[in-house]
Amino acid sequence: RICKEESPKFGPVTKVVWSAVKSSGDSFIIFSGGMPLQNDYPQTSINTSLKSSSYFLTILRGQAINVLHMDNAIVDFQVITPSPHIADTPDPSAVVVLLENDLVVIDLKSDNYPLFESLHTLDLHESPITFCDYITEPNTIF
Repeated sequence: RICKEESPKFGPVTKVVWSAVKSSGDSFIIFSGGMPLQNDYPQTSINTSLKSSSYFLTILRGQAINVLHMDNAIVDFQVITPSPHIADTPDPSAVVVLLENDLVVIDLKSDNYPLFESLHTLDLHESPITFCDYITEPNTIF
C-alpha cells in the first residue's frame, strides 16, 4: 500500500529493447527491472533492496502488459529475430534470458508467452567438460 506522503520506490530498469512486429502495427517493448521495491523485510544492504526488482521481465505489446517473474536474477536478455539484417523489420520470435543460474527462452509468437522446454537440466556453473587438451601436431603423436 502506498501512502500519499510516501513516494513509491522502484528498482532500476537495467535494459530496454524496442522491436517492431512485421504482421501488425504493434511493437514489443521488453525491459528488465523497474518493479516496486519491497520494504516488508529489514534492509541489510543496498543489494537486497535492488534484488527484488531484478527478477522481473516485462513484455509490452500494444496495450497488453505481461510481467514475468524469474526464479533467479536476470543478468541479460536478447531478442531473437528471423532475419539478421538491420534493414528488415525485426519481427521478434523469442527472447533468450540469461539468469544467474539458468538460461530461459520465451516464445513471443504464442499467447501468454510460454517457455521453450529444455530437454536437460542446465546449471551454468557446472560444466560437463572435465578435461581439455590442445594438441599442436597430432600426426607425430598418434
